[in-house]
Amino acid sequence: MESADKGNVRTKENVSEILELAAIKESDLNAVTQCLYPMKDHQIDDLILLEVKETKPDLSSLSTLLDSSSFNGLEYESTIDQKALYSWERLQNELQASDYELKQALSDFLIADLDGYLRLISFDIEARSLNFMLDYFGEQSWELDEVDKESTYECLKELIHEPVFDIIFKRYTEVSTKTKDDGSPLYMYNEKKCCAMIAKVLLAASPVTEYKEFMETWSIGIPEKMQVKKEYLYGLALVTYNTSKMQKEIVSCPEADLPNNIHDRLNELFQIKAKWTVEEITPYIMRFTKGAMNVNALLTKYARCSTKNGIKYYGSKHGK
Repeated sequence: MESADKGNVRTKENVSEILELAAIKESDLNAVTQCLYPMKDHQIDDLILLEVKETKPDLSSLSTLLDSSSFNGLEYESTIDQKALYSWERLQNELQASDYELKQALSDFLIADLDGYLRLISFDIEARSLNFMLDYFGEQSWELDEVDKESTYECLKELIHEPVFDIIFKRYTEVSTKTKDDGSPLYMYNEKKCCAMIAKVLLAASPVTEYKEFMETWSIGIPEKMQVKKEYLYGLALVTYNTSKMQKEIVSCPEADLPNNIHDRLNELFQIKAKWTVEEITPYIMRFTKGAMNVNALLTKYARCSTKNGIKYYGSKHGK
């Protein structure tokens, strides 16, 4: 151990938090080592005990690190500062996480390997590319679970850079149970993910929209074989009632824009909306779960539960 202070160590599959359980007066680390691994009789008055506790790494800064070098299209590549580019090794050195956790985060943040550098795919490129893919799907006679990846790329290769196509296709599809005649796989678009992305585009253009208008515009923006659902907005927007206009509205409320501290986040959420169902609030607090501290445990600890018409709602512990 380097010191008796609280610290973090990197392991292969997780990041562990080192908790100090007892103080040590003896600063001679050699003596402590001899105590823990005695080669001969040695008297010691004080001992430090350590517990290894599994925790989640904080990778919220990943998108910030890669934002300045994000991929906005081949036409903008000449404007990228080469010093801002991150290789795998450089990213490992700056973020305290295991290889497994870091690779998972790359997928979560839509980060592609372009010419040996890890590049965040910009929102505009993601939205435009998915729109091309869904338009092509809509032009075919395919079912949702009959998507031909090779055919899709062949049609769009002049519009979407191949590594970008691969990572976006991977995010919005899954392998289908159906196959092509030669036995190679077909794919299925994930309706929830596709609809949510189209909703993000609409919310970026208009953060507050009358409910019926939003739902109609949203439905027009997706292929006919997909269906929008209010649940697909969880973590992206809220359905509220505007008393001054006497109407329901869709109000943008992206999870990524909220504070990274659980106390501050819940305070802000309960200011935005006094009462939440478990389904509504889950996307906003999921990042704070770890081990036995799941969503229900977090709500029990930090919120007050009430029941109306058989439905559980959660609000501020200090509210009325």
